[in-house]
Amino acid sequence: MQKAGQQSFKSWSGYAFENICLKHIEQIKKAIGIQGIYTEESSWIHKGSNAQSGAQIDLIIDRSDGCIDLCEAKFYNSVFTVTKKYAEDLRRKIEVFQRITKTRKNIFFLFISTYGTVNNEHKLATLAHEGLLDDLYKD
Repeated sequence: MQKAGQQSFKSWSGYAFENICLKHIEQIKKAIGIQGIYTEESSWIHKGSNAQSGAQIDLIIDRSDGCIDLCEAKFYNSVFTVTKKYAEDLRRKIEVFQRITKTRKNIFFLFISTYGTVNNEHKLATLAHEGLLDDLYKD
């Protein structure tokens, strides 16, 4: 029973963190240096099939400057490590998004987390921007 309770809390925490991020778009934009650019925000999901994988994007920041930031909001109780497998999953999300939406805009991946990420080769090769929980509460 303990394990199910932990999973419920973990799921609820992730959902709550995503909602906090959605309510602080202006602070996110400021943290990554795009506060002066007109944007439209949404989330996105593509349910895959047996032939093609699906993908879910927590937050899309569609910018008027020809770029899109795909954002992953990750609630984690310590500094997060982007592993090779996790980086591959993020690249797959980008591929699915590009294929399904047929966008020609430049795609950047933004990772928003509670305590940041470990600097390693997978982070550096995958993430264009990083936001922290503290960034959401700055003016």
